[in-house]
Amino acid sequence: MAIIKPNNNTLSSITALPTGVGGKVLQVVSATKTDTQTYSHSTVRADITGLNVTLTPSSSSNKILVSFRVNHWGNDSHCQIERSINGGSYSIISPPTGMTGNQTVTHSGGSHRNIYELNTATMEVLDSPSTTSSITYKITFNNGPNTGSAGYINRASDYSTTDTNAEQGISTITAMEISG
Repeated sequence: MAIIKPNNNTLSSITALPTGVGGKVLQVVSATKTDTQTYSHSTVRADITGLNVTLTPSSSSNKILVSFRVNHWGNDSHCQIERSINGGSYSIISPPTGMTGNQTVTHSGGSHRNIYELNTATMEVLDSPSTTSSITYKITFNNGPNTGSAGYINRASDYSTTDTNAEQGISTITAMEISG
């Protein structure tokens, strides 16, 4: 089988996709959180330490596919994706435009919630930031105001290193630049 060399270039000299080619993954960045984190109940969203990624799109017409998986425990808790362009202020980009409510991605149950089991929040959002500036995506957590108990990332309420019943998890965020 012959190797096709576009425009008679060597394979090592080809640095860009041909024009008109869209939908290719150009770069992938990800972060993994293996430690645990505790939150008090609050109406304020708080960063999940370590669940953030930064990338710089190669074209303003490219899109960014952002996905996350967060293992958590808490009464009335939820997660969101937030975006900052070029070090500016953060804004929520999830859920997608058109949804209403308090932008809940996942919701933990009330007082009946099993103290040994984790919830898993997952979401994918195709973002169109229209920039070639540096973009940071982060995940925030809100352990709702309707509870007196703490919320946790990567651990159940009654988790301890010696308790074999309680679950511990790993959480991730991934961002992929997709050619436009």
